[in-house]
Amino acid sequence: MNHSDDIERFANDPERLVALCRDVFNRLDLNAGNGEKRAMEAQLREISRSISNLDKMRVPVPDTLRAEKTRLAAALGTMSDNNRALADLVRAFEEILEDVKAQIEPDGTPKRNPSVKIRRKRSATPKTDKNTLREFILTSLKQMGGKGHVSLILDDIETRFKHRFVPGDFEIRQDGRTPAWKNNVQWERFRMVDHAGQPGHRRQTHDSFHPCY
Repeated sequence: MNHSDDIERFANDPERLVALCRDVFNRLDLNAGNGEKRAMEAQLREISRSISNLDKMRVPVPDTLRAEKTRLAAALGTMSDNNRALADLVRAFEEILEDVKAQIEPDGTPKRNPSVKIRRKRSATPKTDKNTLREFILTSLKQMGGKGHVSLILDDIETRFKHRFVPGDFEIRQDGRTPAWKNNVQWERFRMVDHAGQPGHRRQTHDSFHPCY
């Protein structure tokens, strides 16, 4: 299904679009796991302190302790990624809502000659398509043994495939610091995770494929 088909489908059934938006917001819920996050942060600080003390005393650090530190850091990184994605979504939806309000009369009827058109924030400058980004993600995951934290995946993609990026990939997003390709890679990763979790889905990649890490 192409982009035009998606627009037509949602225009004919707006409730489907609302449901999809709710699913995305719920997946990225900022309030979800806040207590767990604080506990993990405290645990990570204690483990880091313990490792630092052992290093100072020249005592070998157990591999299990280092592994737990890595696991906690990766899990907290994923939470932070979700928080940023949700904040970006909230800002975008607020802008869309303001644009829509500008086109509607107080009684709810559309204005005949609205002074404001709904803004399309995406630039027309060509960007790497989602299928190619998925290819990059899968290649990086394969090099990492089938799983890897999103920050490591982004670093690997930048090192391995930066020469294949097109001009639009380097445009900076609204946050003033994130290039478009990083934002798009994270959204494609989100779609991969969502698709992998659907009932009846059969994985076509590595058995240990875990794009959610």
